[in-house]
Amino acid sequence: MPWQRWRRARANHGVRPNHHPFRRVLLIAWIVLGALVLNLLPPRVWLTPLVAPLALVEASRELGLAAPRCLAARPLAYDPRNGGHADRAFVADPPEGTAVAALAAPGRTVAIEWVQLDYRDTLAIVWARVREADGREEVREVRLRAGAQIVSLDLPWQEMMICNKNLGGWRVVPDRP
Repeated sequence: MPWQRWRRARANHGVRPNHHPFRRVLLIAWIVLGALVLNLLPPRVWLTPLVAPLALVEASRELGLAAPRCLAARPLAYDPRNGGHADRAFVADPPEGTAVAALAAPGRTVAIEWVQLDYRDTLAIVWARVREADGREEVREVRLRAGAQIVSLDLPWQEMMICNKNLGGWRVVPDRP
């Protein structure tokens, strides 16, 4: 019987037959290594993932049902030609109007094709089809930066920015040389 072998082994040696003392040494080594790593890294590196539920609560308090989209950290892309629009929970003033005004000139028609918004970086990239008076047509990219209100979580070691809301007051970002 297996239980009899265990009883004999315990009586003879004081340990179970499948127990290895090396396991204890390995466990202690992992604990010491983990403590060293946590002491060498700043708290923001290893504690930030632990505060994600707090960030969701804070974003929910300020944005309501739009909070999960705020935490997703993915840029929003939409096509205004097909009825797409910016999320009203985040954008007070859509960037398309500023892009059209920046590209407008006498005899030129501008049609917005695609808009990409980043709620964390307040950056919008607008692609527009520009038709000149002489019939030439090209697609241009306009980069815009917005003013915004920051949704953040105050932590003891830093203020953690979650995303931006009320994006508006768009201004054109000059092209890089």
